[in-house]
Amino acid sequence: MRKALTCLIVDDMQNIRMVTKQILLNLGCGSVLEASTGEEALKLLSIHAVDLVLLDMVLPQMSGIACLQAIRSNPKTSHIRCVIITSDRVESHVREAIAAGAAGYVVKPFSPRTLEAHLDLALADRDKAMQKSS
Repeated sequence: MRKALTCLIVDDMQNIRMVTKQILLNLGCGSVLEASTGEEALKLLSIHAVDLVLLDMVLPQMSGIACLQAIRSNPKTSHIRCVIITSDRVESHVREAIAAGAAGYVVKPFSPRTLEAHLDLALADRDKAMQKSS
């Protein structure tokens, strides 16, 4: 099932994108796109069919929350599951991200197993939503 997945990693730190991409590929994801800003992510989402977005909270120019809200407010992207990946452990920020529509919240540094668990939860949630709408 994961072989058909297209994931988008949005993080301004190239090393984080590189490590996360390798984890996703090792987990069997078919295609992994990368963006270093929220604006770049939104542009990629307008061009590519993406199943899952892994989104940092702290990005240049546009915050992760603002990017998440833009994804949620666009009818063409509102169905995409977004998991926040950040070093921010502040509980109010976690609540804000979930309230904005995040399907999960992973704190850096994370293990491949932790990322896999959040990926599986987000995709299971997506599959349930798709079944309800059918």
